[in-house]
Amino acid sequence: MLMENIISAVYERKALWDPAHPLHKNAVVLKNLWGEIGQALNTPEKIARNKWKNARDYYRRELKRKEVRGQNEEPVSSTWPYFQQMAFLRDVIMADMDNCDKQFSTLPWPRTLQRSPRPAGKDRKEGTPGKRKREEEEQEAAEDDMHFFKSLMPHMKDMPSTKKLRLRAQILDLFLLQEDDELEN
Repeated sequence: MLMENIISAVYERKALWDPAHPLHKNAVVLKNLWGEIGQALNTPEKIARNKWKNARDYYRRELKRKEVRGQNEEPVSSTWPYFQQMAFLRDVIMADMDNCDKQFSTLPWPRTLQRSPRPAGKDRKEGTPGKRKREEEEQEAAEDDMHFFKSLMPHMKDMPSTKKLRLRAQILDLFLLQEDDELEN
């Protein structure tokens, strides 16, 4: 019952859930709105806010599941009891997911990942560089990699944490694919 009341209370306060609302980024207004909700429901503001965040995140996951299942032509339905009540968020969340996909597709990703050069063996007779030379090469490779990752920071700065996690997972997947390719060759 409390969850239904929280969802209804948030729905009535559009600034809390609609990024297009002019007061959506005003921290003072948002804090006051959460205070109103806590007072109206006779529950601590922090608990109401956490329950809302969990419900919103769960609704987002359910939408993603429906979207994936819908692509497979399987029946699409959610058994979560608050799914229909949270439907007012659908357009906002779908727009957010679309923006995330577009943002990732426009990043200047290389087609293949290049591994940093590995230091040569210690056998000097084969013409391998000395220890100091290897250390310099390793340091240059590490600096090059660091510059690349730092170049991504402006793109990631304003990205919500869930999108950052998705991006990091995609980067790790690319590394794993590169490792698999090297093992096959």
